[in-house]
Amino acid sequence: NIKFNVNIPEEILSYKIVPGTLQVIMENSVLYNIVSDIQPLEIDCVLKKDNYLVIKNKLNKRLYREPIKYNRIENIKKAYAYYTDRPLEEKIVTGNFFITVPLLELDEAAKEHST
Repeated sequence: NIKFNVNIPEEILSYKIVPGTLQVIMENSVLYNIVSDIQPLEIDCVLKKDNYLVIKNKLNKRLYREPIKYNRIENIKKAYAYYTDRPLEEKIVTGNFFITVPLLELDEAAKEHST
């Protein structure tokens, strides 16, 4: 009972994100929110200006969840800090959880050196 709404223009498909980013964000959404037939989880993915991917879900927090030993979102933030000065940001606004993910452009010279 998870619904994904993706509204991303085709021209940005050449941009990249750090591997594992979407998986961690989706797992985080399921971990922190109630997901059921009565209360489905709806996740929206849209492009924001300046080449950011915005992922949003309505907060429907669980009453209880197992304690988490480490924050995987923080690990993704550290990975982005390695590749770019543009941060991955998370915030809560009017009952919605937002994660803003910078889209990365691969430098052609860097691609040549890595092969």
